[in-house]
Amino acid sequence: MFLLLLILRAGAFEPAEVGRPQRILSPEEAQNKALDRYKQVQQIGPERLVSGSDDFTLFLWNPESDKKHIARMTGHQQLVNDVKFSPDSRLIASASFDKSIKIWDG
Repeated sequence: MFLLLLILRAGAFEPAEVGRPQRILSPEEAQNKALDRYKQVQQIGPERLVSGSDDFTLFLWNPESDKKHIARMTGHQQLVNDVKFSPDSRLIASASFDKSIKIWDG
């Protein structure tokens, strides 16, 4: 069984800053920036995980507090091959070999 997992993690890279001049950060600066971004996202709610599978479904998990999924998302007609959280962690995008992309309000 194919399983794709994505845990919402915040790194030093800010997608909204693409195309703007950015200076190269030292490892310490990058670590501090990543920690600041993580703390901002963490204020929205608990860390979440989304998994996509070859049974055409996605599962949303709250790994810190539960071993059981909190939502099962269906709608793809073939294998789910990629999932991503939006930068604000509110939306989930999934792609499938059925040539569709779905946006989920997670």
